[in-house]
Amino acid sequence: MSAVPTPARSIALALIAPALATAAQGAGPDQGQAPPVTATVVTSDGSDWLRLVSGEWLKGELIVLDRGTVQFDSAELDDLEIDWADVVELRTAREFTLLLEGREQLIGRVQLLDGRLLVEQGERLRDLPREAVVRIVPGEPRESNFWSGKLTLGSTVRRGNTDQLDLTTGLSLLRRTARSRLTIDWDSAYSELDGESNSDNQRLRSRYDWFLNSRLFLTPLGFELYRDEFQNIELRASPYTGLGYAVVDRSTVEWDLSAALGYRVTRYASVETGSSAQDESATGILGTTLSWRASSTVDVDFAYSAEIGLEDVQDTNQLASAELSVDLWWDFDLDLRLQWNRVGQPAPDSDGQVPKKDDLLLAVGLSWSF
Repeated sequence: MSAVPTPARSIALALIAPALATAAQGAGPDQGQAPPVTATVVTSDGSDWLRLVSGEWLKGELIVLDRGTVQFDSAELDDLEIDWADVVELRTAREFTLLLEGREQLIGRVQLLDGRLLVEQGERLRDLPREAVVRIVPGEPRESNFWSGKLTLGSTVRRGNTDQLDLTTGLSLLRRTARSRLTIDWDSAYSELDGESNSDNQRLRSRYDWFLNSRLFLTPLGFELYRDEFQNIELRASPYTGLGYAVVDRSTVEWDLSAALGYRVTRYASVETGSSAQDESATGILGTTLSWRASSTVDVDFAYSAEIGLEDVQDTNQLASAELSVDLWWDFDLDLRLQWNRVGQPAPDSDGQVPKKDDLLLAVGLSWSF
């Protein structure tokens, strides 16, 4: 590196040198002295450095910042999860990719000081408020950096006077870039009482969103596949296309509203004599999702959708879910989920039995986030 500072580096040095020099004096003996102050954000030994509100310096590797939580691999304390609000200073030795509010994406070395983020991009230095950052991941954009997910498993087993098995599973995948968002969600519920099944359903949902600006997004394709033996639904397919609006898009809160037009095809497991085994209908779909990072250890998620039959408004299917996740250890959470599923016009089976319209599920499980 040239010994002659560029204008951007000189300005950065003048702004941050006094505070960095003071902070470096408070470095603990276990973590060592902080790297020397430079006009860039490159540390001398290739380590990332982080200072907490307590004044303690941590040396190690920044893994990710997402939804207000920093994952940091400390050289002395191993893997840590730290509230972003508790970090007062940060210096990275590598380039990172930053996703900002407003869907802008930056790549560069990062430094946090006095509530401001300095991002060095070659000869250019960007100065941003820390609140503008939604996500920070290591390195230049690559496919693995865009993906995150969650696997959930819940089970209840009883043996004795009553033999009962309840099993719930779920898998959620999210691919998020500065301009697009792909979600894939699969969940299932199975119950068995005294050797006989009394609940068996699976649901697969996916949608691709393209942001036209910082708030408005287009959903060129979304779909839902659903089957439920006890709702007399062998398979229900519902593709759609629509528009949505991000009412709130912050690191701790995301709230979307959406509207779409679609087409629903339902094939029934059995029907009465003379009745059609398949039903088709154009639909209008209204939905909302809310994700809230209530604290560094608690997440709350809510979703609601109404699939309205355009030929008959009574033929409206609704789905609502609320989920509470509490961090247990590292990437493992305790999840509590309440889900309501309503079929507007259930079809009688071959025996003339009409399934109930409403199903309510309360599930407790263990989840792994990745």
